[in-house]
Amino acid sequence: MTVDTDRVREYIDLRLRIRGLTAEAERLTTLADDMEAELLEQFMQNGVQNVKTDDGTAFLRGQIWASYPESADQPGVRTYDETNAALRVAGLASFVQERFNAQTMSAWVRELPRDELDNPIMPPELEGKLSVATKFKIVVLKR
Repeated sequence: MTVDTDRVREYIDLRLRIRGLTAEAERLTTLADDMEAELLEQFMQNGVQNVKTDDGTAFLRGQIWASYPESADQPGVRTYDETNAALRVAGLASFVQERFNAQTMSAWVRELPRDELDNPIMPPELEGKLSVATKFKIVVLKR
């Protein structure tokens, strides 16, 4: 049996094209990420929620995420043990594992009642023990 060299050439061409497209996608992703950071600052500074163009619409989407806060005494060090202890005291031990699941915790925080500034109202046991922030990203829809 012989190997179909035309199919081998086609396969090599496909693999090389995939490799090139992957490199191009990584380059474009880095470029878009840098551009998003710049545009996000412009959106926030100017109070803009969306911008429509002929190609589509870019809009801000905020989503609350919960995480372990940094230690006040040691910047860069997370307060896992303190936060987990506070979660247990607050009756939320089901969230505690070796480390709590940030997505599950964030979903729980999103469901909390809100104050007059639309901030989640946290149980007192978690005050200063759980970081909560709204993170924004620009989402693009194609027309």
